[in-house]
Amino acid sequence: MPFDLTVPIQRNDVTTFQLVQNFRILIRHKMRCILLTIPGERVMYPDFGAGVQRYLFENNANFPKHQLQSVVTSQITRYLPGVTIENFLVSSDPQFPNKITIRIEYSLASLNVSDLLVLTI
Repeated sequence: MPFDLTVPIQRNDVTTFQLVQNFRILIRHKMRCILLTIPGERVMYPDFGAGVQRYLFENNANFPKHQLQSVVTSQITRYLPGVTIENFLVSSDPQFPNKITIRIEYSLASLNVSDLLVLTI
């Protein structure tokens, strides 16, 4: 049973577009959408999104990791209520001060699915 379009969108001879057929991929896609959407960007959902890009140029010494974790956790809790965040880690490399890596281990108990999302921006 198809759930959503794949990203990037790809052509398919059978259904015109390639569709996501797996819950694990679907949940990972939806979490990436939450992380990369800036609040106010999505029409009719002005509060949707964590907007992690806004944190990109923060000074490493004063980087608000707890604030980012709080924003991401509240967004996932609100828009993906069945997902439980098991571990959340934000790291940066001193050699690349304008690059952060977000690592989220999460589970979906109702489907017995656990996965890891790593996003570097």
